[in-house]
Amino acid sequence: MAKAKLSDEVKTYIVQALACFDSPSVVAAAVKKEFGVDVSHDPNKKAASGLAPKWKALFGETRKTFLEDTATIAISHRAVRLPVSAAHGREGRDPGQHGGCRHR
Repeated sequence: MAKAKLSDEVKTYIVQALACFDSPSVVAAAVKKEFGVDVSHDPNKKAASGLAPKWKALFGETRKTFLEDTATIAISHRAVRLPVSAAHGREGRDPGQHGGCRHR
């Protein structure tokens, strides 16, 4: 069975989603929902082999921007994340709950 050719819009969506650390299965489901196109991921294939330079460049630019943007969010910084995480752990302890966090 021949594979359908993906539009540049779909390819762009896939490359950018993967660059933002979405898993292949999450991306495939999102492509199905957004574009009505079934895409599959073969975990035995190297994902970027044979990828056109423009898609590699888009991936690199998107990944760089994503990492820079998330670095500006306070919770992404370890110095903020650890005390917040510890506070959540303390708040979540309740003798009636067996180690689980409270749902708000």
